[in-house]
Amino acid sequence: MALSLYAATIPSYRQILGAVSGLLRTAQAFCAEKGIAHEEMIHARLAPDMLPFAYQVKSTAVHSLGAIEVGLTRFRGRS
Repeated sequence: MALSLYAATIPSYRQILGAVSGLLRTAQAFCAEKGIAHEEMIHARLAPDMLPFAYQVKSTAVHSLGAIEVGLTRFRGRS
């Protein structure tokens, strides 16, 4: 049986989005526990040349959701 593009990509993107959702919950809990303003975490960078956390989350969501939408559209179009 051939492996479809859908089967090869969509589960991975869904897993990535779930992981990022978990990171956001962890960051929210960390901020609450340590008394850190959410804005501080949103603008945080792990390295000076890295884009802020908010950009990392947004780019992951845009990339993954966009790929899922394209994959689903193509998959449904072949049904």
